[in-house]
Amino acid sequence: ERKKRHRKNLPKMVQDYYQGLNYLLDEQQDLAVDTFLDTLIVGNDTFETYVALASHVRRRGEIDKAIRIHHKLLECPVLSERNSAWAKLEIARDYLLAGLLGRAETILLELAKQKELKTEAVEHLIEIYQRESDWEKAEEVARQLMGTDDSNIRKTLAHFVCEMVEEKLENGDVYSARELLRRAGEYDDSCFRVCLLRARTDYESKYYEESLKHLRRARDLRPDLAGSTLEL
Repeated sequence: ERKKRHRKNLPKMVQDYYQGLNYLLDEQQDLAVDTFLDTLIVGNDTFETYVALASHVRRRGEIDKAIRIHHKLLECPVLSERNSAWAKLEIARDYLLAGLLGRAETILLELAKQKELKTEAVEHLIEIYQRESDWEKAEEVARQLMGTDDSNIRKTLAHFVCEMVEEKLENGDVYSARELLRRAGEYDDSCFRVCLLRARTDYESKYYEESLKHLRRARDLRPDLAGSTLEL
C-alpha cells in the first residue's frame, strides 16, 4: 500500500516509465515498447535506451518499428553528432534486413566518409555489393580498409578480383582475365584461388607448362584443396 501511495506522488512520466517496466516484466513486450516510446523524451541521455528498444524489436522481426524508432532519434534537434551518425548506421542496418539495399547504400556511403564509423559502414557496403555480385564496387570500397595490418583485407580483395576473373573467363576474355590476375596477385600472391585461375588462364592460352606450374604451386599452398586441381 505504501508503494502505491508513493507511485501516485511520482510525476506522470516516471509513473509511465514504471508501467513500461511492469509490462516488460510481465512479458507484455508490445505494450512495454509502446509505453517507453510514448514516455521517454528523445535526447542524448535516452539515446542508448532507444537504440536498445530498436534492437529488441528488430530481433523480433519488426523492422518497420525499428526504422520508426531510429527516425524518431534522427528527428531530435539536440542529438550529438556521434549519436546522429550511430542512428544512421542503425537505420542502414534496418534497411539491409528489409532488403532495401539502395536506401542502405546511400546512408552507408555518407557514413564511410566519416572517420568514427567508417569501418562499420564499409563492411556493410561490402555486404551489399557481394549480394549484388558487383565485384568492382566491392573492391573499391574494401580498399578503404587497407592499413598497416591488412593481411585479411588483402585476401578479401584478391577474392573480389578473382570473381571478376571468373566472369572474364566465362566470356572468353582471356586477356582481361590475365590483367586482373596481376592485380589479384598484388593483393595476395599466395592465394590458392589466384594460382588456380592463373593455371586456367594459361591453359586457355595453351601455355600448358605454365599452367602445370601454377597447379603445382596451388597444391603446395593448400594440400587440403589439391583435389580441386586434378580436373585441369
